[in-house]
Amino acid sequence: MKLLKTGIVSVLMLSMAGVAFAQTPALTVGVTAPDSIVTGPAQTIAVISLNSTTPVMLNSLPVSLGFGYTGAAPAVPLSSCSLRQGSSAGSPLNTGSNVIAPQGTGDFSIAFDQPFTVADAATLYLTCDVSSAIPDGTAIATTIKEGNLMATTTGGAAVAAGTGTPSAITTIVSSTSASNTGTGSTPGVPNTGAGGNASSTWALLIASALVALGGGLYLMRTRHA
Repeated sequence: MKLLKTGIVSVLMLSMAGVAFAQTPALTVGVTAPDSIVTGPAQTIAVISLNSTTPVMLNSLPVSLGFGYTGAAPAVPLSSCSLRQGSSAGSPLNTGSNVIAPQGTGDFSIAFDQPFTVADAATLYLTCDVSSAIPDGTAIATTIKEGNLMATTTGGAAVAAGTGTPSAITTIVSSTSASNTGTGSTPGVPNTGAGGNASSTWALLIASALVALGGGLYLMRTRHA
């Protein structure tokens, strides 16, 4: 009987420990960005991934933006910055006075219209209208300071966030071409990873064609000799 009671107590203690461990909330963040974007409306500045061990709620998202200009800095480089869930075409989660227009490098807090719930994982797209006055080659760095995240469980308990500062950089290339995969492309030309070196790619293709043509003529001559 004593052994049975001891076993039951042990099982209960292990179960309680397991529940406590499972309910310990933790929130981590990841940031990626397209290698290059163009000027114009609703450009994807960064893609933010949120992961939590338990469902948590966010009232806002702290974002740090940095600009590395290659020329004169415009007064308002970005405007109508919004967070969208799932894709860059999703409905904005912050509207009206919650839309921000960063006027330069700094820390910004983007407030959600309604508390945003992260069940276990969520992906947010930060989109902004990019001013045509931004010089080509300007770099925009997006950083999320995990320690600044103010999250709570659905029951209202504070959530411990990480201490990292994940960031990603995208570059303004021009008003006509951009790449979300790391390199640009020219219609009809294979994407070789050379980015904007379209002229070099064409030269390589022409040279390859001439070599192939020369080889074909040589084979014809040897066969008829």
